[in-house]
Amino acid sequence: MEENPLTRWTITNPIKREPLLKLDGGNPGYCAYVVELWPCPECEGVEIDLTAGADVESVKWFPHVKRAFQKSIQCEREDGNEWIGIRVVVLRIMTHPVDTTKRACEIYGSWFCSFFKYDLTRLPD
Repeated sequence: MEENPLTRWTITNPIKREPLLKLDGGNPGYCAYVVELWPCPECEGVEIDLTAGADVESVKWFPHVKRAFQKSIQCEREDGNEWIGIRVVVLRIMTHPVDTTKRACEIYGSWFCSFFKYDLTRLPD
């Protein structure tokens, strides 16, 4: 059986977004982030970095957010959509002293692709 080829997606213009999340009832915690996406033709996939000089809280929680972004991108790939040529720069991770947890960062980070999928441009096959 032949595998279905992946549909390849990228961005053509820089994007900056602040997906501030506030859930009512059943809130799993708090973790919000400010990110920029940059076209990166030399990137084979999606590169995810923390901005230079990030604050202490952003440095602390970045590994959890990055892992969640990567999982979100992998889920898109499993659904037949490959994101390529994109550099993601996390500018800031906003936290709460009690409600920010590893789990909260992973839940909110897992929605990464949902925030940007309509900004993508399909590449030719």
